[in-house]
Amino acid sequence: MAGSTTAARSAWGIIASSESMNPKMGGEYFDSLNNAGGNWGINSIPTSDWKDLEIWLSKSNQSTWTANWNYYFNGDPALTNSTYWYTGHSTGRGYSYNSQTSPYMYPEGYSNYGHMCRIYIANYSSNTNNKAWWSQGSYTNGTATSYGTLQFNSGVINTTSPITTFYTSDSYGNGSSNYQAWTILGRGIKP
Repeated sequence: MAGSTTAARSAWGIIASSESMNPKMGGEYFDSLNNAGGNWGINSIPTSDWKDLEIWLSKSNQSTWTANWNYYFNGDPALTNSTYWYTGHSTGRGYSYNSQTSPYMYPEGYSNYGHMCRIYIANYSSNTNNKAWWSQGSYTNGTATSYGTLQFNSGVINTTSPITTFYTSDSYGNGSSNYQAWTILGRGIKP
């Protein structure tokens, strides 16, 4: 509208931007850390705006190719039951159900070889006991393909409290900060 005046443009009415006109979409980045050493945790996860939580992480150790690893929420491994499944590792494939114990994954990364896991927690910010989660991971050690692995697990979190902490561990506790990292994101805006 070259050459038009403010008065002429105002004839359309005042145009204002607001949250209702520009709502948050499917997700928002919360936080990340590139150098998580040893066994590590995430604290003070915000719960005000989002229904679901997504965690991307890399977990490893400096001792062995064949370590298992665990994670849990709100500081209590007993809140969670889970199943896990993996295939492609040199030992073939495995499946198990762990009742009322921290989620179990196998194997974790070794040294600098690539490992990545994505965990999704539905209703993490809810005050009701309706929290489900699932995860998918992958692991490769480059040319030694017998250790390439796909991993899945899922379960429920038996708590009415929102999830505000996440912790992951293995029996070695020596994962290098050069190869461990995490990112958390909010998903699904609360109504």
